Amino acid sequence: MPYVSLTEYLTGEMLPFIRTTVRMLLVFSILFLLRLKHSLKRDSEKGFWSPGAHRKIVLIGDSTMSRTAEALHSNMRGCRLIAEQKRCNFSSYFGMNHSSLKVWPPPRDSGPLHYGRKNPGCQDCRGCNSRQWICSGNVVIIFIGIEFAKDYTLQIFPYNTTQESIILGHLIDLQNIVLVIFNTGLHDLAIAPRSVNEDGLLFYMKNLSFYCSLLRSSLVSHRIIWLSTSSVVEAKIMPKYRKITNNKNIKSYNRAAARIMGENDINILDTFSLSQKRIYRDLNMDGVHWGDSNQSYYKDIALIVQCFAFLELNETVAPWFRYNSAKEHADRSSCDVRGQN
Repeated sequence: MPYVSLTEYLTGEMLPFIRTTVRMLLVFSILFLLRLKHSLKRDSEKGFWSPGAHRKIVLIGDSTMSRTAEALHSNMRGCRLIAEQKRCNFSSYFGMNHSSLKVWPPPRDSGPLHYGRKNPGCQDCRGCNSRQWICSGNVVIIFIGIEFAKDYTLQIFPYNTTQESIILGHLIDLQNIVLVIFNTGLHDLAIAPRSVNEDGLLFYMKNLSFYCSLLRSSLVSHRIIWLSTSSVVEAKIMPKYRKITNNKNIKSYNRAAARIMGENDINILDTFSLSQKRIYRDLNMDGVHWGDSNQSYYKDIALIVQCFAFLELNETVAPWFRYNSAKEHADRSSCDVRGQN
């Protein structure tokens, strides 16, 4: 019997085991690297929750603002949807622990009024789901659905209102906010007075003053823009709603809002006048919303928003945006003229 050393014996016996172990380590290493890559990608997409990772354009409002956010992301390069809220999961979408609704039902001068009042924690507006897009250039577009100047849908301890929960509980901690654009008004028209001693416009002014002062005091160094309420086509409004949803009332609310914006040093984007331009005259769909299949009206609002972004970020903003024609290359000198008080 030939002599076999202990080393040679162990090597021969252990070789299959060593080979199997190496293969397993290789497989686990590949799986670990793939998981790490996915984790890094996921973390890079947490634009809203990550305090300083991305430059952020924040739009807050109802369905008009929602459509503007949709148009804005279509005007930018390489955008993809990374998060979308459902109608009744406001708190979990923002990663917040929903407290019990301390103030319920909401006061008579505040929202929600209809679906949200019957279904606590849900929004009135069916098309106002909050969403986020991440785009080329390390930019995140954030839309937050808040329909009323004072709203009680979301109550996160220790706050009682949606505005406080979102602004003080979340926005105040974010960095690299480029712009904050907000609006309410159309839904506030439905907060109609219930006696001769009540005035719906006074409700709105009081609530909007609360909203503006909260934004301005919390986001002191940020540029904030108010989007006025667009006009409506009254002939297309259901007859039972025309008494409150009409251009006379909208003008009154917009005038009141303009005074409040002036007091808080907030720029105004006058979409009421824009919506009455001849080129949009035949684009009204349902009395309230404007736009053809290309959403021209909202894309034009989005282009003005892009102008404000030019002013805030200088030329670094240029590579983000996709322009469809030469007329859309608004130069810097004209960008802010259309949005001043």
